Amino acid sequence: MKRTLIWLLDNVSFAGLLWFGFVFNHSGAHNVAVFLIYFKFIGSFVSHSDAVKQLYIAKGKHPVPTWLDELVDGAIVAFLAWHGEYWYATMFLIHVINMGMLPLAIKRHQEAAP
Repeated sequence: MKRTLIWLLDNVSFAGLLWFGFVFNHSGAHNVAVFLIYFKFIGSFVSHSDAVKQLYIAKGKHPVPTWLDELVDGAIVAFLAWHGEYWYATMFLIHVINMGMLPLAIKRHQEAAP
């Protein structure tokens, strides 16, 4: 339950930053949203390290259904593309793909472990 609430808070606050930054042109919200896009983009590549895989294994199952997480991420990509932010939409899409591949990478990591 706690992890689900954290996921919800994370996604609602990120959506709020996107909305106020890109729709209402609030520069502070725009800057934080862009920073988070870059942060998530770079972090998605780091997430495939062995240490992070072990952390994901220890935490267990994702707090929400995969389809819901992918639906929210797809809506964010569509929102960014709708507003002409193709570079940010592409970066976020790469983040979504990398994070979507993480369970497969973890499974391969577990199979390779002695």
